Amino acid sequence: MTTAINGTITLDRDPILDGLASRQDVFASRYEAIDGTEIVTERSRASGHKLTLVMTKETGWQTQTTIEAIRALNTPGANITLVYRTVTYQCRFRNEESGGAFVIRPLSDNEDPQVATTLMIGEIRLMTVG
Repeated sequence: MTTAINGTITLDRDPILDGLASRQDVFASRYEAIDGTEIVTERSRASGHKLTLVMTKETGWQTQTTIEAIRALNTPGANITLVYRTVTYQCRFRNEESGGAFVIRPLSDNEDPQVATTLMIGEIRLMTVG
């Protein structure tokens, strides 16, 4: 399997893509009309799904070089293309989250996070767009 971002960055290991099982594609609201009739409206949701690339000690770890290449794409208003296995998502980084879009640390406490070959784990937080 392969995970890639913008067609130029191939991740070292496939991370876990969290958020797919809990996403809601249809939203509904209901209210009661003045005569007591229940009114329900539904709409589809094509964007705004939170996705998180989860990298653990067991799976999905990345080198510091790969993390920095992904960080370089995180500019104001930037959208990225995430290809996870065979599915493509248009996303943006969730910079508004507490802790930001990148929650990354070295795999081992003994590793120097500034060394290009250091293995990194954590989360990259994304949201689907249009």
